[in-house]
Amino acid sequence: MKTKQGWLFVFLLGLTALNLMGQDTLDALRQSAQKGDAAAQLQLGDVYRTGQGLPQDFGEAVKWYRLAAEQGNIAAQINLGTMYHLGLGVAKDNAKAATWYQTPAKQGDPVAEFMLAQIYKQGDGVKQDLPEAVKLLEKCISQGFGPASPALGELYYKGQGVPQDYGKAMQLLLPAASNGEALSQLLVGLMYKSGLGTKQNASESAEWIAKSAEWGLVPAQLEYGAILRDGTGLPKDEVQAYKWFLIAAARGDAEHKSKASVALKGMQNRLTTEQTAAAKKEATTWLNSRTPAYPGQLRAN
Repeated sequence: MKTKQGWLFVFLLGLTALNLMGQDTLDALRQSAQKGDAAAQLQLGDVYRTGQGLPQDFGEAVKWYRLAAEQGNIAAQINLGTMYHLGLGVAKDNAKAATWYQTPAKQGDPVAEFMLAQIYKQGDGVKQDLPEAVKLLEKCISQGFGPASPALGELYYKGQGVPQDYGKAMQLLLPAASNGEALSQLLVGLMYKSGLGTKQNASESAEWIAKSAEWGLVPAQLEYGAILRDGTGLPKDEVQAYKWFLIAAARGDAEHKSKASVALKGMQNRLTTEQTAAAKKEATTWLNSRTPAYPGQLRAN
């Protein structure tokens, strides 16, 4: 199962609580930043990144983060690394992102450790190093950094960098799933579906996968559509199944669009014209009410 890189960073941590600033406050902030105040440079970068007080401008955010980062501001180093990681205001470059994460990670900052672990896990732009990713995640967990647990749980689920261990994966993923983490919900649902690391339970599987689908995770939407189509763990509902396949087709990458297309074609002769229209209407309503989550992992003082 493949997921987009962005799904690994869907939670936002440490965002500055920026109120809409008056012009005098913005002018004072800019003056302090221009004089070399690293904290002001970080905050001005946050203003440009969030668009709260000034028009959103990722390029300007990068400029101010860089100035603060070069002075050793840890939050700015992490934010600049994340801008490179996500390609916001600069060309996506995981090697540069890793460089900016490394200094705060060596100082024991758990967010930097976590982000660096993701880069080593993906091996996109840098040499893949799964054992180092595991080491960093375990360190994060020892520091009480919650998001590291489901990330490590995913590695145990897949057997990447550690021996595959569904029991350990369930132990790490279930608390995160209970707290609303969508990928954990999907993986927990899949383990209940197949009885991996836990007793097989179709209804429990359907419950977790439904939550992940509703949140917006496309692989979960495909799974949930199949559950409703086949009546596995839930009463069969082909209209709702068709709806979720339509949503997955609209939001998925090329691989998931292809899977959704196959599923939709397989259901074309199973629904009446009225049922198809109803499913399309519900899918459109759902899509119009859900904006894809902004991926990011950005810090502030």
